[in-house]
Amino acid sequence: MSEYTKSVKCPYCSTNWTIKPLVHGNLNCTNCDNKIRIPKEPTFKKDWLVFKQKIDDYKISSLFHFTDESNINSISKGGGLFSWKYCEDNNLNIPKPGGGDLSRSLDNRKNLPDYVRLGLNYNLPMLYVALREGRIKNPYIIEIDPMVILWEETLFSDENATANGAIIGSELDDFLNINFDIAMKDKYDENEKKLFQAEILVKTFIPYCFIKTWYCHPSFDNTNTEDIDDDLPF
Repeated sequence: MSEYTKSVKCPYCSTNWTIKPLVHGNLNCTNCDNKIRIPKEPTFKKDWLVFKQKIDDYKISSLFHFTDESNINSISKGGGLFSWKYCEDNNLNIPKPGGGDLSRSLDNRKNLPDYVRLGLNYNLPMLYVALREGRIKNPYIIEIDPMVILWEETLFSDENATANGAIIGSELDDFLNINFDIAMKDKYDENEKKLFQAEILVKTFIPYCFIKTWYCHPSFDNTNTEDIDDDLPF
C-alpha cells in the first residue's frame, strides 16, 4: 500500500478500502454505502518514539476495556469507543453502561469524564463491581491497539485513576510510573490490588480501526464477584 493512503475497515460489511490520511468525517463505504465515521489523524506526543520503544520493551500488545455484550453493536456501528461524557452530551445511548453514578461522580471529581479508560490486563476488578451491581450481565473484553498510548492527550495513572492517591499525567515519567510487572499480570496478590488497576486514559474517542478484537471474558466466574468492596477506589 502507498505511504500516502491508509486502510479503513467498514463495521457494517467488513470491506477494507483505502483513503488519504488527512481525509476525515462521515464517509460512505465503497461497498455497502453505509456511513462510516473517519476521525482526524491523532497528534502524537513530541517524544512518541521513546514511548514506542517502551511499548516494545514491555511487550504491550494490547490494552483492555470491558463492556457488556449488548453494547458491542452500538460500538461497531458508532465507529468506535466514546467517553461516557461524549455519549451523554451527544445523546448516544449506551444500552448497559459499565460505570454507575458513583464512578461518574468520581470521574467528575478528578476531571476525567471525557476519557475512555483502559487497563493493561483483562481481569480488572471494576469489571466485577459492575457485574455485582448488575450494570453489566454478559462481560465482553475489547482489545485496543497500544498505539493510542502515543497520542498527545493520552494520560497515564499508576492505579485506578479515581483513587485518592493516583498519580496521573501525560508525560513519559507518568507512563513509566506504572508497575508493568504487576499491571500486566492475569491475577493480583492481595498487596498488588492498587498497582494492578493502572490505567491508560484516552481522550474522548477511540476509532474503530484501533479496536483489535472483542470477545466474551475468558474466565468469567460469578464467584469472582464476592468480596470486592476493597477494590473500589477510596
